[in-house]
Amino acid sequence: MSIEASAGAGSVSKLKLEVTQNVLRVRKVKVLFADGQNSSLDWDRYVGAGCSSVLDRPSAKEVQKVESTYFKPPMTDGTRPTLAKVFGSD
Repeated sequence: MSIEASAGAGSVSKLKLEVTQNVLRVRKVKVLFADGQNSSLDWDRYVGAGCSSVLDRPSAKEVQKVESTYFKPPMTDGTRPTLAKVFGSD
């Protein structure tokens, strides 16, 4: 999964993953910053429908893209897609 940030969205120090339908197991998160640097993290979390998980960053930076390695565990409803959103805050 790869999510592009909106142009001019500003600097963030926290990223929040919110799952609105089904379950995700997020294995790794890679954040690409507007200044060309990136940060990778082995996260390994289950996030269920109606739940969220927050990733704190040590300092606020402008995010260009968030990439993650994930899969839908066997307990998911295979007939419906998994829906998730990523939010940034300072």
